[in-house]
Order: sequence, then C-alpha cells, then structure tokens
Amino acid sequence: LENLLVNAKGIQEWFNITAQDRFLVLLPLYHINSTTFSLATLLAGASIAAVPGYSNSKFWQQLAKTQATFTSIVPTICYDQPARKSEFEENKSQLRVTRIQIGSAPVVPHDSQKFVEQFNIPLYQGYGQTETALRVTGVPLDIEKELYSKLLHENSIGKPMNWAEIEIMDAEGNILKEGQEGELAVKGKAVMKGYMQNEEATDSAFKNGYFLTGDIGYYKVIEGARYFFLKGRSKEIIIKGGVNLSPVAIESKLKEMNKDIDQVYVVGLKDERYGEEVGAVVCWKGSEKTLPELEIQLKYQLTSPSETIVPFEVPKYIKSIKAEELPMTSTGKVQRAVIKATNPQNEFERTALFAKNETHDFLRLTQEDKPLLKEALKLYNFCWQPLALDEKTFLEQVQNGVTMAALGKDRKVEGLITFLRTSKGEEELKRSTYRELTDNLTLKNNETEGDTIVCVSICSTAYVPPSQMPQKGDTSAPTQKEMQEYLESGKDLTYNFHKKPKGGILGAELVSLIEQGRPEDLLSLGYNMLMKYPLLFGNEPVMSDPKASLAVQLIEAAMSVAKLLGVHELYVFSRPAGAFQYFSKQ
Repeated sequence: LENLLVNAKGIQEWFNITAQDRFLVLLPLYHINSTTFSLATLLAGASIAAVPGYSNSKFWQQLAKTQATFTSIVPTICYDQPARKSEFEENKSQLRVTRIQIGSAPVVPHDSQKFVEQFNIPLYQGYGQTETALRVTGVPLDIEKELYSKLLHENSIGKPMNWAEIEIMDAEGNILKEGQEGELAVKGKAVMKGYMQNEEATDSAFKNGYFLTGDIGYYKVIEGARYFFLKGRSKEIIIKGGVNLSPVAIESKLKEMNKDIDQVYVVGLKDERYGEEVGAVVCWKGSEKTLPELEIQLKYQLTSPSETIVPFEVPKYIKSIKAEELPMTSTGKVQRAVIKATNPQNEFERTALFAKNETHDFLRLTQEDKPLLKEALKLYNFCWQPLALDEKTFLEQVQNGVTMAALGKDRKVEGLITFLRTSKGEEELKRSTYRELTDNLTLKNNETEGDTIVCVSICSTAYVPPSQMPQKGDTSAPTQKEMQEYLESGKDLTYNFHKKPKGGILGAELVSLIEQGRPEDLLSLGYNMLMKYPLLFGNEPVMSDPKASLAVQLIEAAMSVAKLLGVHELYVFSRPAGAFQYFSKQ
C-alpha cells in the first residue's frame, strides 16, 4: 500500500488537488489511473463523482452534472471531443472543470493542441505505469503560458514527481546525458518490489536499482529543470537504418498534414535495406471523397516536399481500415501491437504507388529510390537524345515535379511520365517556351496545389530512335502554316498519338503551336505543341487499358491521378517529333 500512497501524495501535490475539488472517474475503477487519482482526491479531502463509464456523446454533460473540477482522460477521449462542439456549448455554462490530466497511452500533440485551443481547458500530460503505481512525471501546473504552450506542442511528459528519481539509460545500464536517447529508468518509493511469483521477470525489470520502463525517451533542461520526452515503447519504436523513429511523432505530423485523417497509427515493417520501414494504418473521416481520392491525396502529400515531415520519416507503406476495426482495451486505448499483428505487411500499399493495372505499377519516384532513379535517368536519356539531362537536373525534376515510373512484372523501369501542377491559365501556357514552363528544366515552379496539370515528358522502352539524328542547320524551320499542314496530314506520330482516345475519353486537341518553343530540339525543328485533353469530370474512374502501348498507359495513369487529385485540366507540352524527318525530305 505504501507505494500507492506515495504516488497518490505526489499526484495531489502535482495536480494541486484541494478539499474544494471534485474528481470525475471516467476510466474503470480497476485501472491504476482511477485507483491512484481517487486515492489522491481522498487524501486532499476532496470528493469523487463516479459515472457508469466514459460516453463520447455525454462527456461534457457528465462533467457539468457532476460539477467536477478535474478529471483524468486517455488520448482517445482527447481525440473524440473536438467533434462534440455542440455538446460542449450546451453544457458550457454549468462546467466547473479547471484542468484535465491526460496520459495512460501515447498522446498525439496535434490532438491535444486542438482540444486546448477549442475548449480553452488546459491538458496536463502525465506519465507512468502500473509498476510505478501511476504517475512518474507530469507537466507542472504553475508554469508560464509560453512554456506550457511549448511543452504541449513538443509533447513533453513533464518533470519527475517529488518522489521519483529518473534517468535515461543505455542497454548496458550507463546513464545518458541531455538529448541522448535511451530507456527511461525510475527509482523511488512508489516503484513496485517485483512481479508476484516471477523472479525472472522481476530480475529483468530492474538494473542498478532502477526499474526499466520499456519506454524510449530523452530529456532537455528547460529553465533549469529536466523535462522528459517519449519516443515510444521500446517494442514499438521503429529503428530505420539505425535511427530511432517515434510512431506518435509521425502520427501527429500526418494528422497535421492531412485534414481528412481521422486516426492514424504508425508501425514498423520489415525492409531489406533499412531493417525496418515506416507503415501507416489510416482511418478516414466521413467525407464525400471516395477512398481512392483520399488515398491518392495523402500519397501525393507524402511524396511531395514538405515542411511538416522529413523524407526519412515518411511512411513507405499505407493501409486504410475502418475505425471499428481498431483493437481497443477496456479503457479505450488502441492496442498498437495488435494493429501490427492483424495487418500483415502484404496488405499495405506503397505510398509512392499512384496507379496500377494488370501489367504495370505506376510509381512516383522520390530521391529515396536510388536504384530506380538510375534506371529512369538512363531510359530518359535514351528516349530524349540528344536532349539528355545530367543527374543533378533529373533529380531536381523528380524532387520538384511528379515523375511516375511504369514498373513491369520484373520491377524494372519500362516507362516514365513527368508532369507539373500550375495555376497558369491557357493563354499564359500558350506563350510559354519549354524552358519557361519547366523553370529551366528543374520544375522548381511546380505548384503543389495548382489546378492544372501539364505533362512535360514521356518515354518508354518501346521508343525507337530515328535512323538519322539532325545537326544544327541541316534543315530550316518551317512556317507556322507549314507545320500546321504537316500535323493535319497525319504524318506526325506524336501528334497522332495524343489525338487518339485514351482512358475512355476523347483524345487531345491542339491548343497552340509554339515556334521556337524549344530551339535546341532539332528533331521537332524547335517547335512545341500545347495540347489539351477533355476536362476530367464525372464519377467514373479513368479506364486503363493494359493492352495499349505503354505510352498510352502512362497518359492514362496521369489522367487517373489528376482526376483523383481533383484537377480537371490536363495538358501536354509535347513536340512534333517527326518534323525533321519530314521537312528534310521536302
């Protein structure tokens, strides 16, 4: 009993519980959270209100009717309640609650910040375990608002309780310094003596007199005090290439990035190169968007440059499930280990997989795809000779724009299509040269939310180079009229290709012939063609024909991605590639 009393006294002091307070018990009474918080309340001479259990729809009513001044919640409740704005407003005038404690499961800072901003009721995170009789650390109540906001944003579990001695240890039991990551180790009168009738488990749970929590974290000294931060359970931490990644931190960033995400849980998946890779199990909010639209929009965000999440943390795999499929404990905690066990790796999909059909996967390339990038650059330069790109410029295009590689059954790159998003209107596009449109080939001008997609290159292994490569001055450029007549004659294969129907819709129409659009392109005698495919409206998905040429499949993949992203206008900035061969014989 002594350890319970020690912890309860620590909570009473930390949470400033007085005789005027009333504690609302929401979690089961057999849970250590309810046990120790109730004991802390009684030690203060305060009162306790008990309800049948937590109710999502009646949370604010329960607080109001019981006249509770504080309660203790798990992150699930914090996640639930921002959607209960009307219930809060109905009961707001009767509320006496002044603060809420949150813990007993990993806290997602995106959710806790949203809760505090919406309801203006402070949340104070605490950390501990049943083995420590509950709280070991807690965010102080008497700190300045600026520091509170900082700790809330950074997801600190706070300072040690008065009774607790906490260190960060490595696997050998060495005590680590500020900022170094290791296992949280706790010593003090509230820590258990051991596991009943299990000496082996007891021996492995202690090292050098400290209880090993199994949680990985670190501390920072702020205003002269140690504040602790969790990375996650040692069994849940993702070790990617020797780097510890926090599932909770990544989850918070994903929710910040994508407002359609309802819940997300990050797990480690096997990877040949890194040992482990990041996988995300996603539950979506109710939406008019289809599941393919929700997934492609998240994939597009995750494979685009971001200020929210660094590339090394980006989930390589995602899987969508329904919220009711999440495994929950009786206290409302999501069982992360069960999520991983019940969602095998072969059910996840590559984040970079933007489209697929029976014969090909269409993967958005990123700078992480080193082997594929080498293949892709080799194919690009084979198709676009002599307009080859150096490695630096090609990587810039991949990073800034969208380059999709068509992978065959052998996972080799068989085709490429590159496009950018822009807010430029048609008149401005008609006046653009190739270098202006592509920002000197780098695609740095790509607008991630642009309402128009322009394809700027396409190639495949089926490409047959011309038998004769032109030299500068071999043939003078034709007039606009002559080039127009050439295209209308049906002799240019590239023009004919875009004119043909694809994806179940009509082919592209010529919008503009751009003389000297790309002077260095001698095969097209410097001309570019701006062509536009029909508007991508309607609920029907873009059809993909696996029997069509790979070039057609690449355009269909771009159409599908554009439509799922909600982009209705698709242009191609192409070239009359047969112009030199034709006019050199005239």
